Amino acid sequence: MKTTVKITASGLAWQRHGGVRLAGGDWIEGVSGLSFTTTSTNAAWTPTTVTKTGGTLTWRVYSATGALLLESIANKPTFNLSSYAGTKTLRVTSPDGWAALTALNFTSTTASIASLNLSVATGLTSLILISLAGLTWTVGAAAPMPTSLTYLYLQTLTGLTWTVGAAAPMPTGLTSLTLYNLAGLTWTVGAAAPMPTGLTSLTLYNLAGLTWTVGVAAPMPTGLTTLYLYNLAGLTWTVGVAAPMPTVMQTLTLLSLAGLTPIDTWAINSYRTIVYENNLTQAQLDTILIAIWTNKANYTYATPTLDIAGTGNAAPSGTYQSTCPPVTGKEYAYDLTNGICTSAGPEWVVTYTA
Repeated sequence: MKTTVKITASGLAWQRHGGVRLAGGDWIEGVSGLSFTTTSTNAAWTPTTVTKTGGTLTWRVYSATGALLLESIANKPTFNLSSYAGTKTLRVTSPDGWAALTALNFTSTTASIASLNLSVATGLTSLILISLAGLTWTVGAAAPMPTSLTYLYLQTLTGLTWTVGAAAPMPTGLTSLTLYNLAGLTWTVGAAAPMPTGLTSLTLYNLAGLTWTVGVAAPMPTGLTTLYLYNLAGLTWTVGVAAPMPTVMQTLTLLSLAGLTPIDTWAINSYRTIVYENNLTQAQLDTILIAIWTNKANYTYATPTLDIAGTGNAAPSGTYQSTCPPVTGKEYAYDLTNGICTSAGPEWVVTYTA
């Protein structure tokens, strides 16, 4: 017995024969809906996060030959893929368009994907992809990065290839950006591939393909309150008038940055946490401690912390003791912590190399 069923609501034609439904020819990649592939055989495969209001999404899992294996009407489905070897295709349709799909998160083995196409995700504001060993994604016209994003977090994606530029731009509306351990990222920050100007949080971690000379032509975003920079061989930054530290900075982490000229000005009153470990000499550390001590009365956060230990940093000079006024680096650290000579302003927690 053979019957044909047409599902008009989704625009997908099925044929059913012998208990197996086959995909019809109505699907247009990058137009009909979201699509993913996976080789996972996890018994509880599920996206980590899907945020969608309005109508509920429909997820369908197809075999490599086009047989429909599984279906779920749910924004965040769970599929048992343990019986299905090889590459499966997941197609996602929406009954009311894509403006209300705002967040996707695929993290680690329970949400393993091998490819993705988010072309239709015009309302997506948050995308998180972490530790997806099997993912291959060449960002470009055929598989673009959604331009509507305000939050982007990409970590440890060995199969990601992204040359940031006109053909594959960084979303300009980002307010939070984390790029972490991405060997396939190539980005020369500048007029042709700018750093998003509206960022308030920026983390760049172990990016061999990043080139950024911070300055007038490629400025540090002025509204940053959180900045984390680690192991960026292509970063060049002399903090000063031409390339200033953002004046609203609260949390600052600077680690293993050979192209960062030692910073000797610390008069941003909003600082809450400073981690600065960058093979600093004793004289450079003393300069930091003196500058923060001099500005102590002006800092506004009640319990600030300063970590200048590790990553090749020397020890500050002198002995950790109370002396008024302080003379050596460790005496300045003591007074920052205890406020004997400088009662005005918050007391700091200071960690340094002994």
